[in-house]
This record gives sequence, C-alpha cells and structure tokens, in this order.
Amino acid sequence: MNTAAESISLVLIVRNEAHNIKPLLEELSPLYDEAIVVDTGSRDDTVSLAEAAGATVVHFHWCDDFAAARNHGIAAAGGSWILTIDADERIAAIDFPTLLQAVASDDAKGYFFTQRNYTDLLSHPEWRSVNGRYPEQEDQMTGFIEAHQIRLFPNLPEFRYHGCIHETVSGPMEKEYLDVTIHHYGHLQKGDAAKRRDDLYSRLTREKLRQNPDDADACFQMATRYLEEGRTDLARPLLDKLSAQGEIDHPATIRGNLALGRILQSSGEHEAAIETFEQAVQQKPEWLICWMEAISALSEAGRWAEVARYLNGAKMLFPEEPLLWRFECRLLVATGEYERAAEKANSLVEEYPHWAGAQRLAELCRQLVEKHL
Repeated sequence: MNTAAESISLVLIVRNEAHNIKPLLEELSPLYDEAIVVDTGSRDDTVSLAEAAGATVVHFHWCDDFAAARNHGIAAAGGSWILTIDADERIAAIDFPTLLQAVASDDAKGYFFTQRNYTDLLSHPEWRSVNGRYPEQEDQMTGFIEAHQIRLFPNLPEFRYHGCIHETVSGPMEKEYLDVTIHHYGHLQKGDAAKRRDDLYSRLTREKLRQNPDDADACFQMATRYLEEGRTDLARPLLDKLSAQGEIDHPATIRGNLALGRILQSSGEHEAAIETFEQAVQQKPEWLICWMEAISALSEAGRWAEVARYLNGAKMLFPEEPLLWRFECRLLVATGEYERAAEKANSLVEEYPHWAGAQRLAELCRQLVEKHL
C-alpha cells in the first residue's frame, strides 16, 4: 500500500451496478488504499457485493445532482488523494505505474486523464479507431471519442465537484495532463437502459442551464443536447450567445464555435464555416479536432492548396494521427496521385486492420489506380 502522503481513496457513485462493482474493485485494488462507494438507491446486490470486496459504502439520497453525490463520497474519504471513477469504466494495469508515480511526487496537482468513450457512432466528427494500445480494454470495440477530465486530485476541502451534470472539479489547483486512460463503456448501452440514461442527462442538462444561464459549459452542453435531438433552431441561439459572450479560450467556447461551424457548413454558409474553423485552429492548435474541422471544410470547398497547408501544419503536431492520414489520402486522390494514395491507404489498413473506413478507402484507391493505368 501507499504511504500516508500517497494514500489513494477511490470514490465512485453507483446504482444497481451488481454486474460491475466486484470486477471493478478487484481490478483496481493495486491502486487504492480504500474504496468509498456512494450508493444512490440500488435495488440489487450492489451494496453487499461492494462491502464483500472491502469497500466502505455510504448512502446518498439521490437529488438529481452528480456533483453532490461525488462530494458526499469525498467527504467520507481518508486518503491523501482522490481518484474518481464510474462503475462502467476501467483503467488498464499498464497505466497503474504512471498513476502511482504521480501521487508519489510532492506536487499537489489535479491530473487530467484521457477518457475513451467507446462507441459505434462512426459519424461523430471526433470518432477514432482503436489502435491496439489496450488489447484487453479494446476487445470487440470499434472506436471511441476522447475527452479529458480531472480524475486524480489532492483530498483538500477546497477541491470539490460542481455542476449537477457533466460535473467538474473546482478549486485553485495547478493542473497537468497525465498519460492515463479511462476506458468508458457507458455509451454502448442499448434499449431501455440507454433511454433512461438519455432522459436523465437531458433533464439535468436543462436544469443546469436554468440554474446557470450564462455559464459557458451549461450553454454548450444544452446546445449539444438540442443538436442530438435534431433541434438546430434551439441550439443555434445558444451557440451564437456563447460565441459572442464566452471567454475566447474557454474550452466550451471553442467547442461551441466548432458546433456552430458545423451548422454553418450544413446550411451552405461554407465561407463562414471555414472562417470559424480557422479561428478555432488559431485558438487551440493543440486540439486535433480544430484542424480536422478546418481540413474537412476546405476539402468540401475543393481548396486543395489550403488543405495541403493545413495538413502539413497538423502533421507537425500530430505526426502519427491516422485521421490525418485519411485526409492525406483524399488530398492525393483529388490531385490525381492515385498510386501514392493507395500506398498511404494500405499503410492505414495495416496499422488499423479493424477500421472499416480505412478498408473502404484502400479499396477505392485500388480501383482508381486500376482505372487510370
């Protein structure tokens, strides 16, 4: 176990997670010194299974507030560090040393982890294929959408969650990215479970905006919900407001501008969309999605010289990014370099053999090579 200064309290909130709780606690046991399980009203064996696995179970009357539930668990934690996770998430053993090394340092920081939200939604602009880095966790998964969240932070009173939904850690802490991945499988739910989750998130997102009408995160999250519901007419005013009033470098403002750019693009306002995406690249060049949206919009406009320029800029920052390889193939096809496009597409298939999109691209390039022999 860790020393007192390095002790970790694992904190998670649950309801009816009997199928997940035992394997989660067992798999992560090398990481934590105590596990605090916040039960919000389970009707299955979640509580007894958690206690049998050595966890301390505290009960919380659900009040439609994820932050309040998490803070209730943190209040019961005795470790020097808080590690938060959900029952439908995992951390691969290969990442344990990196996490433990972070708490062994003298720095009292909040650490961002990469969250992989596994999904089959290939149409999402930020979807990317699994790459074999985590064979066990990626098993039978096609791809994921990345997010970054603070999941490890010092157990100090000033560091607590806020926001009834999509809650975040607040407090005057220094923050740093840590090369640790959270594997999240919740978006793979189907049927009634998925509908219940979607209804809850929709209702709480509306409440969050009602309570905080000028909050950038709340505006962006509600606009995203509207877009998922097909209500562009309701999303657009929120995104316009966010673009006009939000802090220019706030993540929600930039993501809101990307969403606004997609609306402009789909409504035929191509030049305005391109300008919006180019501004996003200038604001957050470290975000791949900003480059991707700009390159995609320029490709649709047939502005191949600018596509090449943006691709070169993006590849300097993300030299091994397969999504850029795909755009490079399209650029080569558009400029008649079919054999080079085929070589690049075949390399993509070799590197990502389970990526159906890469296979389709390689087949298209092969056909073009044969046609122009």
